[in-house]
Amino acid sequence: MIIIISILNIITNFRRMKIQYLILTLFFALSINLLAQEKQNILVTGYWNPTGKMIAHFSNDTILNADGWQGENWEGLGFNVHSFFPEPGVYTGIFEVDYQNVLRDFNHLTDSLKPVAVISFGAGNGPWEIESGARNLNSWVSDGNLPYYPTPNPPDSTTAVNTVRSSTLPLEEIYNSVNNETTITARIDTTNNLGAYICEFTGFLDAWYHDNNQDESSFPCYKSGFIHVKSNLPLSSVTKAANITVRETANALLREYDNVYGNVYFSDTSLTAIGTQINFNGEENYTTTINNEDGRYTIPFIKPGNYQLVANFNNEYLFDSINVVINSTQQIDIVLGANKIPSLNEQALFQNYPNPFTDNTKIGFVIEENSHVSLKVYDISGKHVKTIADKEFESGYHYINWNGENTNGKKLSPGVYIFQFHNNGTNYYKQGILIK
Repeated sequence: MIIIISILNIITNFRRMKIQYLILTLFFALSINLLAQEKQNILVTGYWNPTGKMIAHFSNDTILNADGWQGENWEGLGFNVHSFFPEPGVYTGIFEVDYQNVLRDFNHLTDSLKPVAVISFGAGNGPWEIESGARNLNSWVSDGNLPYYPTPNPPDSTTAVNTVRSSTLPLEEIYNSVNNETTITARIDTTNNLGAYICEFTGFLDAWYHDNNQDESSFPCYKSGFIHVKSNLPLSSVTKAANITVRETANALLREYDNVYGNVYFSDTSLTAIGTQINFNGEENYTTTINNEDGRYTIPFIKPGNYQLVANFNNEYLFDSINVVINSTQQIDIVLGANKIPSLNEQALFQNYPNPFTDNTKIGFVIEENSHVSLKVYDISGKHVKTIADKEFESGYHYINWNGENTNGKKLSPGVYIFQFHNNGTNYYKQGILIK
């Protein structure tokens, strides 16, 4: 018999008494609402083995996941991944296999997390059966507990019986990646028959939630779907396949909707960007912290507008704010200088203005005494493209115009460029953006 997924984490000590259930509900309401402060959440659920175990690393429950939550800004993709599942091997008590409980728990989780994607897993024929849709049935397998069947029945009174709500997961991408990167055989099931049991009920709830919330202005849901997993597959294999499924879903979200992405580099290549905080401040503010060695960051679903971009590494290496216009998906790479940026009263190099710029921009600096100054421009790969100044200057303030051309007088391609100012043995860096 095909079995389900999508039930809230069980904490063993809270299982039977009504007062205990009330305490547990309040605890989860508090903890999930704190998690939901990060808007871009992906909700992942699982039930019987191995689906719960394979998504345990996305759980905040220290009983179910003693190794610690790994879902924060997962793989630098800009999404927090949260998983919920019962304690493996324990499927009775408050969170039992029951249509009414599934509905209650699903509503509680989605209301709290406001997920941009919902991915549900359940035990079935598999091996990795990516379901294309689920039906609005009025004839279900009994769950064994009164009232035995969903209430209301059919669940969705706004559509006809047997209406299929379709998966919006990237089916082909998941299919290809699981087949290419694991030993598991993935397939796409186009029959829309999930077994008329709680798996199908959950799959229908996933798609229904997406359909009702895809156009929401504040917390839209863009992707949802259900996958059946064969129960006797090795845990390491299904864990890898689950990661692939989440990754492909996240990548689909990034391809299809406006976002900003890029890498943070240091001119001193011995440093890594882990811990760098990136802020886009505008009408709405967006923040992310880099947690991977390659410096990759993503801010998904950023609203079009004007932003100030600030990057800060441990309050030691600061990339000063620049103005950025976001009107579509954009790549913005950031270079942090090897030398500490001086405080404002010691500032030697000023941010170019305007920035971003199309034809001309002014770069300002101040020196305390007559001395030799060099001002050079590098592209994001570190290649020198232009020397703007390399001579003696008198003390005081100076402004130099740059027209976006290289040494040969050719207009450079749009992108991020680094200004290196050298004076008295010290380098200072600023970053400018050349646009069309």
